[in-house]
Amino acid sequence: MALPFDLSTLQPKGGPIPLIEGIMRALGGQTGVGQFAFANNGTLVYISGISDTSLSRSTLALVDRATGKAQALPVRPAPYSFPQMSPDGKRLAVTTEDSIVSTYDMSGGGTLQRLTFGNKNSNPIWSRPDGKYVFFTSDRVGNSALFRQLADGTGIAEALTKGEKDIFPLAESVDPAGKVLAFTKRQGSQGSIWFLPLDGDRTPAPLLKEPKGGQSHATFSPNGRWLAYTSTELRANSPQIFVQPYPTTGAQYQVSTDGGTYPVWSQPDGKQLFYLWNDQMYVVVVRAETPFSVSKPSTVPITGIIQPGRSQRNYDITPDGKQFLVVLLASAQGEASLRLPRAQINVVLNWHEELKQRVPAKP
Repeated sequence: MALPFDLSTLQPKGGPIPLIEGIMRALGGQTGVGQFAFANNGTLVYISGISDTSLSRSTLALVDRATGKAQALPVRPAPYSFPQMSPDGKRLAVTTEDSIVSTYDMSGGGTLQRLTFGNKNSNPIWSRPDGKYVFFTSDRVGNSALFRQLADGTGIAEALTKGEKDIFPLAESVDPAGKVLAFTKRQGSQGSIWFLPLDGDRTPAPLLKEPKGGQSHATFSPNGRWLAYTSTELRANSPQIFVQPYPTTGAQYQVSTDGGTYPVWSQPDGKQLFYLWNDQMYVVVVRAETPFSVSKPSTVPITGIIQPGRSQRNYDITPDGKQFLVVLLASAQGEASLRLPRAQINVVLNWHEELKQRVPAKP
């Protein structure tokens, strides 16, 4: 049974009285549903953990790859998502509140610079190898489509695809030569990987004509010879990391075995592949020889990255390969936290009686 109010923000006469704090909610603009329910006998059950409120206190941080030490960037807490480093490491692009794409000068001392205006815009990535453009998703033509905008904010955003009904395209990776954009077409909960030529005939082509399961999070290796991605082809709702040669030959290699999402290649050598699973970062050593092989995954001392939904990768690696740019929770002091609130099921007995005491019935 759903209540006609948010349990954590009841506002009786005299101002808000927080009854229950930290209720988990659907994140990333998905449904906003609160994870709670109650019975007629007054028993309340809810899941605590990440909520939209805590997401609004997120921050951008650089985390040392070897030690896991985090240093928050001097930006105000906000609901950040999909941060991406420019090829030269001097700037970042990120989605901020109200579906705005912004850039930031990594030299510090400045503020986020708004790049997009109007409508909903998200998931920015940089052109390669020059970083001249920022690609992003926008619904400014009605249906969502892919656009590119000069990174300095001048000029008019150029539409690269035609908007399709019920299709949400997500730019994910540009090959090192700057010739092809890999993106995911999301329809509902499923996705498929496509390639968009950036020169000549811009007709998108799929990675696989008949994919088994959903595909997403495509990323080119630094030398452009390999493509890593997430797929649920082995079992629904159980994503794994795979690698294919690029251009594709039909060969396919499984990287993860116990689950994995959001792959990122090490920079600048591409000899390792990082990915996330259950709030933990993993890494495998890649042997791009004949035959292709990877080592057993090992953990990286980086946790706490906020991942609101499957459509966005909330971390990136710096061009020198020494740090990760991540979205973390911000403390009251503005520092970055490497620990997420632990999700757990909570049961409250006789909750109706407490509700009557806190919020008396109107006369």
